[in-house]
Amino acid sequence: MSERLGNNTVYLGGAKDFYEQLVVNPEWNAAMAEIDDPNNIDNSEEVAKKGSYHGLRHARAVEQIAEEFLSELGVDEDTIYLAKSAALLHDIGLTVDEDNHEKEGEVFAQEVLKSSSLPDDQRAKILHAIKDHRRGDDITNVVDAAVLLGDKLDVTKDRLRPEAMNLDAVNRDVANISKVSLDVSDKSLDVHYETDDGYIPTTLFSEWPKAIEAPKKVAEFIGRDFNFYINGEPYLHGFDEERD
Repeated sequence: MSERLGNNTVYLGGAKDFYEQLVVNPEWNAAMAEIDDPNNIDNSEEVAKKGSYHGLRHARAVEQIAEEFLSELGVDEDTIYLAKSAALLHDIGLTVDEDNHEKEGEVFAQEVLKSSSLPDDQRAKILHAIKDHRRGDDITNVVDAAVLLGDKLDVTKDRLRPEAMNLDAVNRDVANISKVSLDVSDKSLDVHYETDDGYIPTTLFSEWPKAIEAPKKVAEFIGRDFNFYINGEPYLHGFDEERD
């Protein structure tokens, strides 16, 4: 798949042009479909493990969150389109290897970017955002931050496969999250969860702490306080504070 994406298409122009050509590339769309193909999941244990979509729907959600975040920061258009492209490619390595998909995705994207006319510094930003999106241990620029944030905030019920909603406690928590949104001001990065009937997804936070840790890292990188709200009520308020 990476060879076809990298070698059969020449991506001309700047960051916006690269994004617009990538999103209509049939091989990229085929890769997104392959990632979410239910035929690749053959037992209930795998359904639980892979209970959330990682293909087109997720890529688009990450792209939207990343764009919103960067727009609120007021960055330039090229930076926004670099993040949008990185969002579309960040999980592409799942077509090769789940456990090391961020590394495989970086290799995959290198093949794609070889056929682009983007300058080296822009290519490097896309590649690094893909490489770092899983843990966010090495945020070096706002493209990294945007893709990490988008990836970890896509945790609403419509991301779950229907057959996976009740298979484990984490999925049951996510099944009660109806909306996640963010606000960026001069002082803070605020994340808002809206849940069904006042539900508090404590298992999600304990079993998958990146849900809170990742936006905290982003807030720290951009020099903002971090606030976390569930149904309008503070859950974490202030970057260095712990919940009671």
